[in-house]
Amino acid sequence: MSIETTRIAPGILFAMSIGQSSFAELGESRAIGMKLLQEAGDKEWVLIMDMTEARTPGGRSSTTGEMNVDSLRGVTQKNNEIHLLGYIVLGANPAIKLLMRTYGIVFRVNMYFETTQKGALVIAQKLIDKHHQRVP
Repeated sequence: MSIETTRIAPGILFAMSIGQSSFAELGESRAIGMKLLQEAGDKEWVLIMDMTEARTPGGRSSTTGEMNVDSLRGVTQKNNEIHLLGYIVLGANPAIKLLMRTYGIVFRVNMYFETTQKGALVIAQKLIDKHHQRVP
């Protein structure tokens, strides 16, 4: 699989994408992440995605053929099985930023872009802390 997913702190998943991933691989990565969160008992989560080594789907790849509004809506609904607080994207090229911003707007997902993992961790922890302050 070209996406490695780990839980790096309570409520924080880190996914590193290398090369061009298929939509099936994205789904497998999400399933691994959800399992890690559930096993840890996390009630909310943030995903830090490192896209530095990722490639944008191009041409007639299987990824672009599988990605449509319904499939992306399904991913979003599954992501919210455990309350999703947002995505933080590292190393996104302009095409990936455009795709991610569009996804964030269409599906009302908080989307942040950062240049370092340390900066992403700060944002992730702030999102979790802010959520805990609102929830009694």
